[in-house]
Amino acid sequence: MRRTPGSRRRGLREAAGLSVRPRTLQRMGIRYYGWAITDDEAAEAETEPWPVIRRADRRGDEPGWTNTCFDKAWPLLQRLFTPEGVRQPRPGYELVAGDVTYPYGYLEGYEPYVGVIARDRVPTIARDVASVSRSDVRLFCSGLRYGDQQLRRDDEGYLAYHLAKAQTFTADAAARGHAILYLIR
Repeated sequence: MRRTPGSRRRGLREAAGLSVRPRTLQRMGIRYYGWAITDDEAAEAETEPWPVIRRADRRGDEPGWTNTCFDKAWPLLQRLFTPEGVRQPRPGYELVAGDVTYPYGYLEGYEPYVGVIARDRVPTIARDVASVSRSDVRLFCSGLRYGDQQLRRDDEGYLAYHLAKAQTFTADAAARGHAILYLIR
């Protein structure tokens, strides 16, 4: 298990090695789900994430608890928080770090990625995610290379929508003092 300051993850692959384009990932249907959790649940999720995921998912929309789904926008969010030419990703990257793995080959299916973000890291991540504006998204998307410009415009709207969800989710988790558990599946 690889550790980064303040956050704990299982099965981390270097995102820089991500060789699949976001459009390909969309066809594959790999999605991101996130839940606000307690410190005790974060400690439990380090060794047994599935019972915590089930509990957090059952809470659903109960008052005081938030969850989110970034659908298939997580690779775009990864790239948004990892500017080209910069060795260290921005703090917001911690919210979407990771990828599924194919331990038995691509045709045999994949194993999901589970990430746990400690409560003390959530406010830093929330501030970074909140600092990204719609014009930042527009500038980022202008650097995406597609043969069809409509795809770029579609991805810009899709990314802006899910960035807004990330801003709301992290701000709420930070305000309530929650940790974050997420699943890329």
